[in-house]
Amino acid sequence: MGYGVSGMPELMPMPVIDPGAQTLPERSYKVELAKWQKEIEQAGVKATLHEPTGTVVDEILKQADAVNAEFIVMGSHGHGAMYNLLVGSVTEGVLKRSTRPLLLVPSSRS
Repeated sequence: MGYGVSGMPELMPMPVIDPGAQTLPERSYKVELAKWQKEIEQAGVKATLHEPTGTVVDEILKQADAVNAEFIVMGSHGHGAMYNLLVGSVTEGVLKRSTRPLLLVPSSRS
């Protein structure tokens, strides 16, 4: 989707999907997500699919509230302060606005 609003993905609205206008790639994403959901549930973990409608940060926080999450786990790319200043960071947006603990998992440095 790219970076949208002034290079800040956390302000970009999530796409609204019109079921009558789904393209083949969108359908394949939904099929793939449904397969992952089934695999995760077979491993004994409850999983639900959610179709977002708001900004990325808002959707993460709204879902954390909806499921009454004890904490939020997010990945961190470790780009640094200059990158975040110029581009923005969804993780940073959640970190600043969340009332829940946030566990940041750094990306692998391979």
